[in-house]
Amino acid sequence: MKDPPTSGTEEAFHGDWDANIRSIIEVCVPGGISQRNSHIATREVRPDYTYCIGEACPFRGEEESPETFTEDPRRELANNLVWMFGVTPYILGYYAKGTCVTLVALTAPQSGGNVGIHDLVRVDLSSWRGRIQNIVHLLNLSTFLDPLSQLMDRSGPEFLRLERDTCTIEFTSFVIVKTFRDSAKAKRLCALYDLIVANNVPNTDHVSYSSGNIVHLKPRGSAFRPRTVPELYERVRCVLEALVVAHRILLYHRNIRPENVIRKIDNPSKWFLVGWEDAASGPRTLAQPHFASETHCPDVFHDDHGPEVDIWGVGLLTEECCRFAGRPLSKFGQSLQKQAKELTATAALQQLHDIYNNLPALWITECNTFADVTGPRWLRSEDNR
Repeated sequence: MKDPPTSGTEEAFHGDWDANIRSIIEVCVPGGISQRNSHIATREVRPDYTYCIGEACPFRGEEESPETFTEDPRRELANNLVWMFGVTPYILGYYAKGTCVTLVALTAPQSGGNVGIHDLVRVDLSSWRGRIQNIVHLLNLSTFLDPLSQLMDRSGPEFLRLERDTCTIEFTSFVIVKTFRDSAKAKRLCALYDLIVANNVPNTDHVSYSSGNIVHLKPRGSAFRPRTVPELYERVRCVLEALVVAHRILLYHRNIRPENVIRKIDNPSKWFLVGWEDAASGPRTLAQPHFASETHCPDVFHDDHGPEVDIWGVGLLTEECCRFAGRPLSKFGQSLQKQAKELTATAALQQLHDIYNNLPALWITECNTFADVTGPRWLRSEDNR
């Protein structure tokens, strides 16, 4: 093993970081996938190095040249991570400044603070002694990666790349990166979000960065389906609150499906509406023949549709989690679909409050009410449109 450089750009050190970290991890934990992030669109939002086992990423690293004084790889490692791993006690990683490498454990934030970062051991790869010590440390740490990945799998994938007809979607720890094939579509999406922000539409994501055909969206949520009556109530409430304001300015989402209603990671009682690419601003609207008839209001396939397409979608959203004959919330979902043209979002929201507040206490506290559809299988399937 040759001696690494003592100076140079970050790229000059890639070969030595790979030889002393990546190669060792890959040998100790076969079956995982290494990825070095060199994509311009995700360089600031995805770690420089990740090692994923299945859908989990139990080991990651941030790297900098020793000649870079404006960036702190330790801070980047913690700041570029939103904890979404449930009961997982910690994950592992490293930060490197040239040949100086520090192995760390990352833990869940306490009381709403930042992710905890705990230095475990520091080695200097410039010497043979340091490189041998590094091998020993990585051999020890690698035994934890498989068990950690099994715990992390329960939370769904942290990093994911999906190819859609109009764009590529990159899921990172805390932001969604959409790279459109047509920059006009990116510009249109940004204009829609400008309208959302200008009118204070609640419970939506927002554009955090855009350039050309690239759009970054925050926050990154959790793909979760309600399993209790309170969870279903909160999800539907948050969507209707967004629609009350959106419909006031004649803005129609048109694609309300379970896939587009995401739970906040840092506040499980809050949900937000995403996927505004197909939204339309009235009063003139055009038919959307590419949508799927089983998941969209019949009116959306005709010109000049309006708020009824969203009300119908909320009905489907409610019913797909509550299919029990006679249940008030199930009947509520059915009524939204049947009376979509007569009901406003404001009226539907009031009905939801009234029904929920009059539910028997046993139903409200009941757990495991709904089918177990919490798995984020939709992330891996084709877009159901």
